[in-house]
Amino acid sequence: MKLWEEFLRIMEKELGRDTVEKWLRPLLVVRFDAGNLYLEAQNTFQIIWFEEHIRKRIPKGIATGSERPVRVHLALGTPLPAQNQNRSKRIVGSPQEGSHHRPLSYTSLPLDETATLASFIETKGNLLARKVVDQILQGDGSFNPLYLVGPTGSGKTHLLQAIARASQIANKKVLYTHAETFTDHLVSALRATDMAACRDAYRSCDILLVDDVHIFSKKSATQEEFFHTFNTLHVEGKQIVVSSSFTPQELSHIEPRLVSRFEWGIVVPLQPLEKKDYPEVLKRKMGALGASLPPRLSSYLIDLFQSSPKALVKALNTLLLRTRGGDEIQLEGLSSLGLKKNLSDLVQEEEKHHVTPPKVLSTVAEHFGLRIEDLTGKGQSRDLLLPRQMAMYICREILKLPYTKIGDLFQRDHSTVMSALKQLQKELLSNVSEVPSHLQSVFKKLHL
Repeated sequence: MKLWEEFLRIMEKELGRDTVEKWLRPLLVVRFDAGNLYLEAQNTFQIIWFEEHIRKRIPKGIATGSERPVRVHLALGTPLPAQNQNRSKRIVGSPQEGSHHRPLSYTSLPLDETATLASFIETKGNLLARKVVDQILQGDGSFNPLYLVGPTGSGKTHLLQAIARASQIANKKVLYTHAETFTDHLVSALRATDMAACRDAYRSCDILLVDDVHIFSKKSATQEEFFHTFNTLHVEGKQIVVSSSFTPQELSHIEPRLVSRFEWGIVVPLQPLEKKDYPEVLKRKMGALGASLPPRLSSYLIDLFQSSPKALVKALNTLLLRTRGGDEIQLEGLSSLGLKKNLSDLVQEEEKHHVTPPKVLSTVAEHFGLRIEDLTGKGQSRDLLLPRQMAMYICREILKLPYTKIGDLFQRDHSTVMSALKQLQKELLSNVSEVPSHLQSVFKKLHL
């Protein structure tokens, strides 16, 4: 494909020919249509490396004749039969002879090979979710749909992928995707007049898993399509599992009929892991790869990435990529200084995105066009009460601060804080409230 080849030549100048030959040339061009390029990777490491080093270079590196950037979709492929080992012969947009080709865009997203049920760390905050998942995998259809809710780092994505992997092993037809990818699939199918294939992919699976369904907010066409997909699968007794950072009642700009579908089964909350659980996260991730992380490096990695388990795991995956020699993971001789140097960009990102009480105050104040002094001051006007309550809510629910510390931060008694949070909870449960929309915006700015 000409655009891709031109991009590879640009990358050879920027990254070197050896790097391109090792990481980019092996990617298979499967399809190109309507400004979307679909690539297939041979393994998870290629995907992680691509997302880290190449994704940010795409907008200026690949564009159509009208200078419109091309959207690149990368997924993990399946091994080819022996007679089809020459990957270069699989041509863009054309099915293989004798096969029933489905566009790559409608298949499952790649699974993290370390995200299994065995590597999932059970705590009091996620024990119910784990029990329900076990019931589902045993064939219990009572929990349909399963709606997992919790903040970033609580294990929602891990559980979704673990369910997907266990179901695949049980020879179930699985489709694991992200809410944003579902929208991309829908748009691509509409442009290519390929809705029948798209619907068949989503509605013929045995189990559908969709991450971050709150992203459907304000996307009426996507909600319409997912509503009918949901109904089709549910009527046929097929399992549906979705996740979100918000409960169904807290979802903003989602059609009531879709919210009601989310409540048909069971809504299960998950709580983030505590810092004391982080060493076990690293141990299990490394164990799944058949390797180990020296204790000194484990401790240092945790010291550097304390914001969430998600940030910690991302750092570990990046470290493994950057220290990988051939097929071997080489960490034994790595010093703490070497580790920090290898992850210098992520360390800077961690410091930038680390959520603290002052950052919560400044972000909420900026969102509402206020000063921090307004939030912590004595003013009682309506335009101050809601932002103040939201800031208190984030400090309590995300940062897990005690009521007394929140009270100190806002110069108020802890009982006043408790009363403010109860009032905000009522707003979150209201179908006409704009609070969920404001909260989603603030969460996005805080990278939660």
